[in-house]
Amino acid sequence: MQNSHTETFRTGAAAFLGMTAGAAVILSLPFAEKNFIFLVGVPFLFLVLVLAVVRIEAVVLLLLFSRALLDPFLEGTRIIGGGFGLGALINLFVIALTGILFLRTLQWPAVDGLQKSWFFYLLFNAAAVVLSPVPVPAVKLFFNLVTYACMALLPFFLIRSASGVRFWLKALLGSSLLPVLAAHADWARGGIYFEDAGQRILGSFTHPNILAFYLVLVLAQVFLILKTPSFQLSRLQRNLLWLYLADLILLLVATKSRNAWIACWLFFLVYGLLKDRRLLLACIAVPPFLLLLPDVRDRIKDLCYGTGSDSASRLNSFAWRLKLWKAGFEAALRENFLFGHGLGSLKILSTRFFISDAGVGAHNVYLEILFETGLAGFTAFLAIFASSGAKLFAAFKKTALGPWSAVYAAALAYLASYLFACAGDNMLYYLSFNWYCWFFLGVMLCAVRVSHDESLRHHSVV
Repeated sequence: MQNSHTETFRTGAAAFLGMTAGAAVILSLPFAEKNFIFLVGVPFLFLVLVLAVVRIEAVVLLLLFSRALLDPFLEGTRIIGGGFGLGALINLFVIALTGILFLRTLQWPAVDGLQKSWFFYLLFNAAAVVLSPVPVPAVKLFFNLVTYACMALLPFFLIRSASGVRFWLKALLGSSLLPVLAAHADWARGGIYFEDAGQRILGSFTHPNILAFYLVLVLAQVFLILKTPSFQLSRLQRNLLWLYLADLILLLVATKSRNAWIACWLFFLVYGLLKDRRLLLACIAVPPFLLLLPDVRDRIKDLCYGTGSDSASRLNSFAWRLKLWKAGFEAALRENFLFGHGLGSLKILSTRFFISDAGVGAHNVYLEILFETGLAGFTAFLAIFASSGAKLFAAFKKTALGPWSAVYAAALAYLASYLFACAGDNMLYYLSFNWYCWFFLGVMLCAVRVSHDESLRHHSVV
């Protein structure tokens, strides 16, 4: 009976998706005249969605191995006020993928409060869309946030055992190889010149900062695998991973992203405090040696200039951010403090409180959320990390000497690193990076669940 129900669902879903794909191809033909990617991309997306009905794991792997490479292509497909294109279809695809997994089981998996935290945060953001003075950017950002929640939930549908955790961590690491190769290619040709920082690399992403935060995430994954005994690495595999780790650090330096540098240092510092005190010595000793590198030294020296108090003067990026944050926070407190000014509104409304002709991004997730969704949205956002951090920390304390302790320590260290990065950049807009970030955090929370289940089975056998 169950097999019959599953086959009926698959047949019906495939038929529906096939008809929808045909209609979508017809509707996309006018746009295909200007950009051939529409002619190929739309039917390909629906073909993958049909495949998802049959083999969902393969589709998730395809997403992980491709999304970090697609930004340069997707940027040229935006058609509605420059806001929507094939990227929006990929977003809808991820949402549909999560929906298919839900329909297969007709129940949400046990996700330790993660779905509840995300539900309330998205609810406040949906209300903020209605209030927003910029509807198109607001809707776009809202659907981006929905996909982040979906990526965090996907591992809970896919992982049922410790071997599943290891498989998806290896898949995440494997998916980094092509983006890292693209970063090396960009480095070899000299990168792109930025007026405030000189030559920087961005690889397959649209800005060096996005590549930098992606590299920090991959660094965390490599370090976690190296420190987790259950991966049972051979000597060759271990040596290759240490070399990869060193390579990632060199690429991170080449991005010239100071915020990401500190976030990376913070990851190792927090891991050292939680798990391996030897790392604390490295965290103290290594930074002075990094100052010998011209790229690092010049970026640090930049902070000593352009610190004037006049907003019209040429401020360095950090001094400029401080002025923006002070003005934005005061504006957030003056009105609509409880529910905010509307999603995506800070940039356009920043012209009221900061000297800028076109408006500026917040460069601070906390300020942006407080300004756009008010105290309600701000509290809901922090609740996502508070609930996740509490689960990970409780599991770490419970298994401080067990095989999973390195996993929990690395997850907590990365959580601290991400929260720090949010204080200095427009992290919510870095869509492809956030997909990998939230999928990784979802896998980490799955590790808590499966290790708990294994512990219960062990005690029941005893």
